[in-house]
Amino acid sequence: MKKIIVPTDFTGTSLFALKSAATLAKKSGGEIVSLHVAHSRNQSDEEIESKFSALKKEDPALNDLPISFKIKHGEAVKAITQEPGDLIVIGSRELHGLKGFFTRTFAEKIAKKAVCPVITLKAYADLSKVRSIVYPTDMRYEQESLIHDVKKLQHFYGANLHLVKVYDDKVIMRSTLEERLRKFAESYQFTDFSVTARANINEGEEIILFAKELGADMIAMATHNRRGLGQLVGGFITGRVIKGGNIPIWTKVLS
Repeated sequence: MKKIIVPTDFTGTSLFALKSAATLAKKSGGEIVSLHVAHSRNQSDEEIESKFSALKKEDPALNDLPISFKIKHGEAVKAITQEPGDLIVIGSRELHGLKGFFTRTFAEKIAKKAVCPVITLKAYADLSKVRSIVYPTDMRYEQESLIHDVKKLQHFYGANLHLVKVYDDKVIMRSTLEERLRKFAESYQFTDFSVTARANINEGEEIILFAKELGADMIAMATHNRRGLGQLVGGFITGRVIKGGNIPIWTKVLS
């Protein structure tokens, strides 16, 4: 996490993302790139840069770490996801009901297009203090790179990892599924972990509920950049968690 990209449009969501990223940069010894994508020519680059300078002066937390400001022009999702970095930290807002079901948030679009992992936030969070991570897994579509990154994330924080599988209780018994989860975790040599199977046809809802009951500090899960049916199968659940979750959501795209 040496280079942390924070999309910044000077709204409330991007400001709490920037402050949250600062806590992580201090822990990792990394740098922050505050990235603004200009949509019009109504403001000059100099005017936009002055906003960032004023922001830094107002917030002492941003003055004690390496932070730079960058302006890009063009389509926002493409500009952000093509910026080289180790992690993107982005603020978002909760969407519920029919609007949440059918609408992709900007943060969700970033999470599904980014080459590097993405942390999505609904409010300020001290990202230097993560002691408990929920890791939803289906034990079928994992890739070595994802598992490697989840283990790195856990090691970075020294956190406990809670593997969870949401299932339809008409198909399989909980005890059988938890035994499979344990064997899966042991086969990949996870440490400091627990396993839990939860019955609910709404996987996204149950993942959020489980994390809340556990008092977890973060959810880490895979997402997909697919179209058509593949999009529904591979990325729908993660999208629901990104929309509805109120703790930091760490995601990585699987091909």
